[in-house]
Amino acid sequence: MWSNRLLLVAFVTLAVGWMTTGCSDSSDSPNSPATRKTQPSVTDAPVETANATEPPTERHVPTETPDDLEAFVDETGIVDETENDDDPGAQPAPVDEVTETPADEAWLVEAATTDEDAGMREAAVATLTDPAVLAEVAKADADAAVRLAAAMKLANQATFADLAIHDKDKKIRYAATKELTDPILLAEIAKNTEEDWTVRFAAIENENLTDQSLFADLAKNGQDKYGGVPGRATSRLTDQALLADLAKNSENGEVRAQAAYKLTDPELRIEIVKTDTGWHPRYAAMLGLGRHPLDQAWLADLAKNDKDTNIRAMATARLDDQTLLADLAKNDGDERVRSTATKRLTDRSMLIGIAKNGEEHKEVRVAALETLGDQSVWADVAQNDPKPEVRTWATYWLTDQTLLVDFAKNDKEPRVREAAANQLCHYVVDADPAVFVDLAKTSDDAAVRRFAAHMLTDQAVLVDLAKNDTDTNVRAMAAGKLTDHVLRADLARHDKEPAVRAAAVYGLTDPVLLADFAKNEKEQVVRFAAIIALVDSKTLLTDEAKQDLLATVALHDADPAIRLMAVQKLTYSTTLTHIAQHDKDLAVRKAALRSLAGGKPRRLGEWDWGDN
Repeated sequence: MWSNRLLLVAFVTLAVGWMTTGCSDSSDSPNSPATRKTQPSVTDAPVETANATEPPTERHVPTETPDDLEAFVDETGIVDETENDDDPGAQPAPVDEVTETPADEAWLVEAATTDEDAGMREAAVATLTDPAVLAEVAKADADAAVRLAAAMKLANQATFADLAIHDKDKKIRYAATKELTDPILLAEIAKNTEEDWTVRFAAIENENLTDQSLFADLAKNGQDKYGGVPGRATSRLTDQALLADLAKNSENGEVRAQAAYKLTDPELRIEIVKTDTGWHPRYAAMLGLGRHPLDQAWLADLAKNDKDTNIRAMATARLDDQTLLADLAKNDGDERVRSTATKRLTDRSMLIGIAKNGEEHKEVRVAALETLGDQSVWADVAQNDPKPEVRTWATYWLTDQTLLVDFAKNDKEPRVREAAANQLCHYVVDADPAVFVDLAKTSDDAAVRRFAAHMLTDQAVLVDLAKNDTDTNVRAMAAGKLTDHVLRADLARHDKEPAVRAAAVYGLTDPVLLADFAKNEKEQVVRFAAIIALVDSKTLLTDEAKQDLLATVALHDADPAIRLMAVQKLTYSTTLTHIAQHDKDLAVRKAALRSLAGGKPRRLGEWDWGDN
């Protein structure tokens, strides 16, 4: 399946990324020496042919692959690091000029207006430059995303206004309204009770609408199906007297809440907390008080007696009374209040008691452990607590190498073992390399061995893991860290697991061998790794050569997932146009159009639709 192939590609990409980053303190991979010479050259690493039609080309992209790989390298100019080693001053062979031609505008117009697939039409629109065609598409296309893409490409206020008023899709009206600059039109939309509330929200929130009298009228008298427009209008008000009146007297709870939050007088906010009957206005007022000094007796009363859990928790977070905090931490009926109180405690013995109380809610116990910040307590809990999830949390804070090694090797709970291995890898300063050798050789847990392999530098151990470990991920991790290129090449050619072969291939620096994998390899992930190794290299290929390689892959690879990857990195407009017109895979054709447009256009679902 398409999706399975993409998942395989994603797996290799992630695995390779982990292999080349992570805990190592070396910024340069041993597989990519910074000292290698850079020779500008051109490459066309050939791959299996998928499409028969040949395009016009920016550079020479071979339609036939030479049988002799060495001849192919000579023809296309892949950098061979063995050449010119004796002549550091040698100049690279000249390269042909790249001939860029603009995308076929007539074909783009046809694709934007007649293609059966909305995604293709949208991608074509992103590349179009004809304003008349864009305007027609923005007005008449059957798909909302296509209409919006055309409008955004035009960036024309008249088009936005037409869509904001007349488009049949409320999401298009919303998006267009957000782009408007005309305050008169924005005011009309904001006041229009027949309009959807989300579109009215967009008008009210638009920074080009600044009419305070309009906001005041909507806050007092505005109506909509859900009652949200008055509240949204209140959020734009600046008149403190009006805000105070609305906060105390409005019948709309959302209006009172927005007004309470925007007030600057702390006494008015306190009054709202004391007297309002709605949870939202009280919460907004309490939130708006921020760090303003508050009466501790009042806070104590709220923390103990308020019926609203949010208010009790917020009051507890401001309390200083350790006795009351201890009582709340032990006895409040809500774990959020208990957790908040626990974080304010200073009594070590009480915190230890909460942390070790197996009957307490996990959130409260973790709050106690975090507040303690004590390695000895964490170690005790990690060793002895009956609940695996709490032991795992405690383990993630440990830094004792001996204890972590013991957990990683011997703990019965997989989560704890993995947490210990993670800590050893990432957070133990100057961890003993012998620890990772031991874990890699002796642990029965593949996840632990994988962490250990990630930290290993001992090549003999890595070779053994890469060849003999029972877990594919461990073997791939080890293969990706090998510095012996003969061994890497052997694994790349002969290992039975594609993931291991791909990991070995990615670290290769022999361009001839990489080109061979890119040309002849049947396993998708291995072929992908070879292509990416060439494209990612800063020394094997020039930028022009990388584009030639990507063009060849995008045109000829049999796998649509790999062609898609190449298209997304390709910049040759003529080749992209050809692919957009002729590739057999719809996703590849769309990607080619988007690359022509300079990137992926914003899809309808990627817009912020407010509360809708």
